[in-house]
Amino acid sequence: MPSKYVMSFPNAIKTIKSTAFGLIVVTTAQGYLVTGMSPDSMQKTELPVRCSIVGKRAITTHGNIAFFASEDGIVMVQGTSATLEPWQRLFTREEWRLRYSSAELAELTLASHDGYLVGFLQGSGFLLRLDEAAGEFIQHTIPANGAFVLPQTDGLYIGTNSG
Repeated sequence: MPSKYVMSFPNAIKTIKSTAFGLIVVTTAQGYLVTGMSPDSMQKTELPVRCSIVGKRAITTHGNIAFFASEDGIVMVQGTSATLEPWQRLFTREEWRLRYSSAELAELTLASHDGYLVGFLQGSGFLLRLDEAAGEFIQHTIPANGAFVLPQTDGLYIGTNSG
């Protein structure tokens, strides 16, 4: 691979997610937006919220917005902007950490479907409204260890230990 296609980061990469704006790359210390028209023109921009992701599946997109879970709450990324502010209307950092332990958050899977940000933990989780009723928070008890949306059926599919 030509060296012009290689991009380095100051910390280890935990996850990468494609978005409408480019790639969100989250390292052990910080998130970045990587954009460009071709591999040799890619540029990285440090996101203005200094947070890492809790686990490699704790990231999703909803339209042109990406969300990833951090120890401080849910980070919302749109273009080169990033904020915890919408999430912090619901929970302070301390409340988030009391509600979900680091071990639980490490297993978190995030998905997005029909106006909801959906979080799956081992045996529990949450739904957060993102549409016109934004901010509504609902807990659920659906156990899942993976999730994806199939656009052809407009369905959210989850993986469980039983199938």
